[in-house]
Amino acid sequence: MKKISIKGCQFAYEVMGAGFPTVVLETGLGAESSEWGPVASIIARSNAVFRYDRPGRGENDPGQGNRDALTMVDELNALLEATETKGPYLLVGHSFGGLLMRFFASVKSANVYGLVLVESMHHRQFQVMGPAFPEASPSDAPALVQMRTFWRGGWRDPNSTVEHIDLERSLAQDRAVTSLGNLPLFVVSAASALNAAFIQHAAARRRLQHLWNELQADLSHLSDNHSTVYLEKSGHFVQRDDPDSIVMAIEALLRDTHTGLSYPAQSAELRLNLHRIRGNACEEKTWQIYDQEITGPADDDANVLNRIEVARVSRTAEGTRLRC
Repeated sequence: MKKISIKGCQFAYEVMGAGFPTVVLETGLGAESSEWGPVASIIARSNAVFRYDRPGRGENDPGQGNRDALTMVDELNALLEATETKGPYLLVGHSFGGLLMRFFASVKSANVYGLVLVESMHHRQFQVMGPAFPEASPSDAPALVQMRTFWRGGWRDPNSTVEHIDLERSLAQDRAVTSLGNLPLFVVSAASALNAAFIQHAAARRRLQHLWNELQADLSHLSDNHSTVYLEKSGHFVQRDDPDSIVMAIEALLRDTHTGLSYPAQSAELRLNLHRIRGNACEEKTWQIYDQEITGPADDDANVLNRIEVARVSRTAEGTRLRC
């Protein structure tokens, strides 16, 4: 990765590929930008892809003082300008990175082409979900203890994150983003609570998942032009567990915005190309599109594409729902 100094901070960044819109990849709190590699390598075949490490992450030195969403979005905008990475931008954000990309889309809307939110943070998530974590037990896994502590109040301390993020201020800033108008939006969510094996109580996992699904659905309503995908087999870090589904979401916005299709379209049909259907640590992948199921070898893209180059699916006001 190359390095550049922006506002007194060192930033490591990488630009791959060429072509507009430029796809900007933003990481969350618990993953490095390098984990976007599988997504970036595919999208870079047709578009420019930009990824970077925020101060205190990856190859960068720590930032100075506590940081909030506005500061980070300003830094990203300055970084894109300094590296001559031109827009328009298709923004992709995971978890806390989803909050940042929403905020970027709100304040820099003139230069934003579309937005993909991947298991995105919601400004009400701690208040809504914190109380739903199971009460402490001597048998609790360390991961559950750590997660419950963070979600029930630890998040308020900037020292709880390696980047010293002021989440209270960041969430307040995000709360002001109430609409993105007709911006093409794709919300990727996963069964992250159901698949959290360290939460031993099945009822608690179901309750947490229900609340998370409601928050993700709320995010989809930020735009009148939205689509959603729910991944039953993925955990929170979709870029690790199922990067192909993120590729699918990005390519859906790239393709359908070019062809003039909008999200959602009531009682309309969408010609959806299923690109690069590939499994991760599994032999087979099945995509279910309402009542249609398509299954193919996990490592044989050509075979799958030859069999189902285009599928027609119904769409509703909730947007297209795919389950993988």
